[in-house]
Amino acid sequence: MKTKAVVFPEAEKFDMVDLTLDEMGPGDIYVRTLVTAISPGTERWVLKGKHIGTKFPCVPGYHRIGVVEGCGKDVKLFKTGDIVYGTGNRWKENIYSMWGGHTADTL
Repeated sequence: MKTKAVVFPEAEKFDMVDLTLDEMGPGDIYVRTLVTAISPGTERWVLKGKHIGTKFPCVPGYHRIGVVEGCGKDVKLFKTGDIVYGTGNRWKENIYSMWGGHTADTL
């Protein structure tokens, strides 16, 4: 499955990129993003390459609210339709995650 993501390819540059999400496993939930919040603090420091541990290219973001669209067979705490807050993601491309929250969909 493809998803759109905010990617910082290098310091002081950003782009919208298609990423390929990993396959959903038994303990995963699939979330369609409703909103993400790019902050003038953390994301700005990542964009400048000044946040500790920043590696490029990367997907920034730690604020995401979304709706659960699917659940793996072992998931018990969430169900389709739940509104959730989270961060992180998994994709196949060789792009680092700086929390990885700024994507249209997530696992």
